Amino acid sequence: MPVKKIRVSFTKIFVKNSGDIWGDGDWHLTTSADGIPVGDPSIEYAASEGSSFKLPQDKYSVVVDVSGKPTNGEVVCKMSIIDEDIIGHDELGEVKLVLRYPFRTEYTDKALTSPVIKGGWFSSDKQYYTAFVDVAIEEITASAATGGLGTAVVSRQAAGATTFSTVSGDNVTPRVEIHPVVPPPTPGTLWSRPAADAHVAPGADTIFAKAVPLTGSPPLNSLANPALIPHLSASDPDLLSKIAKVAITFMEPGDLDPSFFFWKIKSGPCAFHLGNTGIMVYVRGTGAPTDADAEAVIECRWKDATGPLLCTFRAFVGGIKRLPYRCTILRGSTAASIPKCTADHVQSHMDLANILMYHAGILLVPDSDITGSEGAVMSAHPGIFTNTVQNQFTLGVNTTTPPACSRINSRANVMNIVWVKSNKNAGAAGTATDRPGLSGADVTDTGSPSSSWVTPCGIPPQSPSGTVTMKSMPGSTRGTSAGDIAFRTARHAPADYFTRMFGLVIPDYAPTATDPDWPQTVAHEIGHVIGLRHRGNGANGGAPASADGINDSTGTGYPWLENVMCYGYARSQDFDLVQAKCIRAHPLCGVLPPI
Repeated sequence: MPVKKIRVSFTKIFVKNSGDIWGDGDWHLTTSADGIPVGDPSIEYAASEGSSFKLPQDKYSVVVDVSGKPTNGEVVCKMSIIDEDIIGHDELGEVKLVLRYPFRTEYTDKALTSPVIKGGWFSSDKQYYTAFVDVAIEEITASAATGGLGTAVVSRQAAGATTFSTVSGDNVTPRVEIHPVVPPPTPGTLWSRPAADAHVAPGADTIFAKAVPLTGSPPLNSLANPALIPHLSASDPDLLSKIAKVAITFMEPGDLDPSFFFWKIKSGPCAFHLGNTGIMVYVRGTGAPTDADAEAVIECRWKDATGPLLCTFRAFVGGIKRLPYRCTILRGSTAASIPKCTADHVQSHMDLANILMYHAGILLVPDSDITGSEGAVMSAHPGIFTNTVQNQFTLGVNTTTPPACSRINSRANVMNIVWVKSNKNAGAAGTATDRPGLSGADVTDTGSPSSSWVTPCGIPPQSPSGTVTMKSMPGSTRGTSAGDIAFRTARHAPADYFTRMFGLVIPDYAPTATDPDWPQTVAHEIGHVIGLRHRGNGANGGAPASADGINDSTGTGYPWLENVMCYGYARSQDFDLVQAKCIRAHPLCGVLPPI
């Protein structure tokens, strides 16, 4: 969106030297902007040395049309002053301000100091005045939509205005979104936007609305608009791979100029890093890692801190929670009973699952204990073991009851993940088998915008948001079976061992060991173990036994296949505010030390 018009205002003059031997000077000003005369040279101003006088803005302000300027174009603003005397006049010098394409730079009280005027035989060199100039963008052009009614012009409005006027006198309300779900749900399935203005360019998603491919080695903060902004030191050497990215996901008109987006922290213990303008900003928590989670509200405004409010983003701010894991690949005695995933593959799965978990401020870290049990041997990757077992522990595992395989090489107060060849239920991608201590109680979140933009979300045109209530996962119990008792006895483990053994089973289900479904499944099942149900959606039917109850009036759920606890896989990448609140409170996340 190019700048169409700018306003140049000569505002005041500071008198450094009156130009007269005694008394006030009698000054006459000649001013112009882009060759357009400004003010009235016939007006005489009394110039008192060491004081200032203001210039009437009805005479010394002009709007300059820069829409036809070339890329090397400029606007020259000039002022010259003469001091009228009875027997003649003295020229006090000229000041100049050059404004260049694309004319986005604005000034308030830009000081222009007059040149030094050489004195004659009987006088010294003198500098007479400083002129002050304001430059403000008056109008910005938005490209016309194909087949529309022509170019619309959005103009500078009073602070707090929410609309921009068009050249025809109509109003255009820019639509700027910071959707907390990335990728955002499809409009019309769960929520809707106002009808687009036919005069301007169609709206468009930004690059920050795209899913992040779970391949390779992306940085931890690959996903924009996280539920948790982590507390980080500004001097952290890895800050740019850890710091939260808050970004615009959609804007309408689609050619809005992001350089006019001005970000402002309305509340919360956080700060910007590397600036607060543009389509994306870095935000870090400024507290200690052990501080209790707090809420932050961040605004995106047009042009400056008092400009029109375009959109609002809400997140928690807190320390990064460390969740220890211990992975064991169970290999049978025959080729057909050996999972395709090697320790290298599992390490990649855990690294990529971390991209999703980090969205909620949780970091998966290897178990600090390198000792294997039940014959398990640690691989070259910390926290990842392999174990050769009897085929029944890895082939056709029955995960509808607490399976024997999940306790192999397990440790209390660690997330124990076992890779097996197959489940008895051939359709299962993974099962959260061991979930002790979960209450199944409701978790609530209140604020605007609402978690995942649950209707009403507080984003115009919807009404203010309310409380979002989520059902959490019920706990599982085990430890009374003969096998569990024998296991605990052989281990010399305490009687409450199984109340602190957390685990899940991942079968050999994906076509290849590098399929990006693996890390998404790992994060999904970890979510179950530490308290999350399925997020209701059309794919899983939103069954009452598994859904978390966050549904719209049609029962299709929030979000539509974009939540880690859904079955969208390539699109299921979001943990939202109410989910983060639930899982960050789990004792496994940075509170209980392994034993």
